[in-house]
Amino acid sequence: MRERAKRLSQSQLDEMPGTRLAQLNDKPQKDNKTGHKNISIDVRNGTTWYRVSVTFKRVRHQTRKRTLEEAIEAREALREKYWPNYKK
Repeated sequence: MRERAKRLSQSQLDEMPGTRLAQLNDKPQKDNKTGHKNISIDVRNGTTWYRVSVTFKRVRHQTRKRTLEEAIEAREALREKYWPNYKK
């Protein structure tokens, strides 16, 4: 454990244990159809939903919203809940 801790940067050590705050600021993957990180499109019975999925300490927190704007607001609310020191 000590050897691993020596390899971590100071910013990683300042974060909550078991999380990667830097991952929130990464760009979305190339195949992401919404253009927003942590938001994907879910089509069920012909109805389009936007699924918000944020993982915190190996637990996935998800919600579904009807519009992209609502999904973005939900994602930001989840980020603020689990990462209070998160900055856009």
